[in-house]
Amino acid sequence: MNLEVDLYNRIISGSATHDFDVVEDTNVLQLDAWDLSVTSVKTPTTGSAMTMRNHGADAKKSQAHVSNDESLKFHIGTYNAIIGQTLIIDLGRIYTAGE
Repeated sequence: MNLEVDLYNRIISGSATHDFDVVEDTNVLQLDAWDLSVTSVKTPTTGSAMTMRNHGADAKKSQAHVSNDESLKFHIGTYNAIIGQTLIIDLGRIYTAGE
């Protein structure tokens, strides 16, 4: 996760990279998005989160290894006072279990 904090404007912006194991065939990924403003969702190269973890706080070095940034379609689900909002990402294809 790379974050920039703008105290003057009270804005935190940044990016998060995750690696997931596919346990069931799917073409959609849903994540918690409570009170977030998401501007883009991209699919980096496989193993990018591990690469970024290995480089620690060196964000520029980490990003150099994450170069397959393909934009994905997404939307934020309807707000629910109990569960918040969901970021629903169309993965662009079906990923099969174990992939």
